[in-house]
Amino acid sequence: MQINLPDVVVEVTAAYNRYNSAIDMGDAATLNELFRNAPETLRYGPAENLYGWQAISTFRSTKWSGAKRRLYETIVTTYGRDFAVASTLFERPDLNGRVGRQMQTWGRFPEDRRALRRPGPDSNPIHTRAILRAPQVRHREVDQGRA
Repeated sequence: MQINLPDVVVEVTAAYNRYNSAIDMGDAATLNELFRNAPETLRYGPAENLYGWQAISTFRSTKWSGAKRRLYETIVTTYGRDFAVASTLFERPDLNGRVGRQMQTWGRFPEDRRALRRPGPDSNPIHTRAILRAPQVRHREVDQGRA
């Protein structure tokens, strides 16, 4: 298995940046789009454990608004072409000096044809979505470098 193929890191980073922009703007529709619509998708938050895309979507639509964060120490690790994990630390004014941590697991699925393309001659559009996500002030996301 090849780790951190540069083109895959670029793909995941683009999806990660889109996700973070949606977090900062409180864009629930984009956040919902980026999570795989499946019962296996989960989100562990600072005050909630959400199992399945429907529960996550409902949470985002009714109990959440955006909050601008400063991200740092962000690391994306890709495994082959279809799997990645990303982690970052973040600060936000309402955390009163505490450091938030987030981590996401990303996977590429052939049934999703929206955002990313597999590089190479076949160039079939394939979307990358978060398939597993941990909390807001404890774990979460996907990026390359430091924000």
